[in-house]
Amino acid sequence: MRKKMLFYTLCIASAIFTTLVVIIDTIASTYIEDVWIYGNLSFVYGTIISFLIAIIFCVPFKGKKIGRYIDPNFYGIKLIKKEHLNLYMIMAFGNAISTVGYFYIIAKTLDPAAILPFMQLVVLYLVMGEILLEKDIPSIVEVQSLVVIVFGALLASISPTGHIDMSALMIVMTLINGGSTLKIIAQRKMRMIRVDGRRIDSINIRVWNLLLSTIFFLVIMAIYDPASIIGAINASKRLILIALLSMGITFFAKITYIRALGIGRASITQAVTSLSVILGIPLTLIAELVIPGVLVPIYGSPLVFLIKLIGTIMVALGIVTLALSEVRAYILIRAPRGKGNVILNKVAKIKGVTYVSAVAGKFDFIVRVKIRTLGKGYRLVVRKLEKIDGIEDFLWLSTLYEWEEI
Repeated sequence: MRKKMLFYTLCIASAIFTTLVVIIDTIASTYIEDVWIYGNLSFVYGTIISFLIAIIFCVPFKGKKIGRYIDPNFYGIKLIKKEHLNLYMIMAFGNAISTVGYFYIIAKTLDPAAILPFMQLVVLYLVMGEILLEKDIPSIVEVQSLVVIVFGALLASISPTGHIDMSALMIVMTLINGGSTLKIIAQRKMRMIRVDGRRIDSINIRVWNLLLSTIFFLVIMAIYDPASIIGAINASKRLILIALLSMGITFFAKITYIRALGIGRASITQAVTSLSVILGIPLTLIAELVIPGVLVPIYGSPLVFLIKLIGTIMVALGIVTLALSEVRAYILIRAPRGKGNVILNKVAKIKGVTYVSAVAGKFDFIVRVKIRTLGKGYRLVVRKLEKIDGIEDFLWLSTLYEWEEI
């Protein structure tokens, strides 16, 4: 399968699973007075079901473990290595605090079609984080895309009565998106680590992340709402089944997302999985038809519904524009003999360079570059190549079409 096709397949699958989870969680929150009871159930039973699924994935089928059909890097459940514990802790803490905000919004809004666009604002944090790390200014395309996403999310979050809940917006901008940014960055770093020549698989990352997240979440609940922990122990079987269904789907939403993070940039991955903002409206309408009266009707008036629809389309357009602005290129470098290792190491450290190969022939090195925009390719890559002593000449070749089997 082409690498690009796999990337988009994983992102779209994650978006579909995520949309279903938000709708299920919203419906579940209407059955109880204390949404934190459901939050506790989700984490505890989610951890249990995740380990059970991971154990099933260890069963061999046609010569290899079932889990390897989901993630080729999976070779069984592995204990956390000491040197990776800090990333897991950051990931788990971010996941716990973003989930606190998520359940608060779920209980307050009862409108999945409004919640999903709100959650996509995490793209802002990821892009700005990449800009700060690269010590660069955002391009016009990036600024335009981010402004469209922000205004679109605001319009899509309008309630059926025509109001925007500012307190909910603040929760999203701080807890949900702040925590999600920490989690996503740590997940990507973890996914890029290689152990014994293989990347750490998405299944192990998800399982151990959820276990540590559960500990963080329960500690927060013990301080904030101790009664919810007792309530979770005495929860009804129906609520437990809903939590198991939700977390079972969440497991696949997360491992597909983590796998995609290992292929594309964090901001691009998040941008493509934001397809959920489009899926939110039709699936919410279907949920209203199947279980009438549970969710807040998103079609309170034709005008409000039209505004929400326009906002959703704006978010999608901003996201697509951001995703399509990514540039890939190859650079052919000519260098004198005797400086090969020095040049290779210096080129490999340039932001945007994904790999460097020493070759025989007219050129001495082939460099692969993946950068957000063409302008950044010049500022972040070409200028630094010009400063490396020993490079005699180089040729930039932008990629128009690429096929890569993985």
